[in-house]
Amino acid sequence: MAQGDDGQAAEHTAALGSGRHRARLVPGIVFAADRNGPNYVSGLTDDDIAGILCRAAGHWGSGAEYLMETVDHLERLGIRDANL
Repeated sequence: MAQGDDGQAAEHTAALGSGRHRARLVPGIVFAADRNGPNYVSGLTDDDIAGILCRAAGHWGSGAEYLMETVDHLERLGIRDANL
């Protein structure tokens, strides 16, 4: 979350489509990957990724559960991502 000069969370205006919308701050968790980091893996096939997600689990739950919840939430928002 970005912070303003006063240390408080800053609000940002994002351009969406043809209009401008005022963003609102919401609590959340972000998973980020450094593509230059030693743990980043590229070049996997979709089948490779699916196999890893089927077996992956961690503190926040299983990879498969995270994927399915992400797809479900996006669809409830009217967003269809063919890659997921």
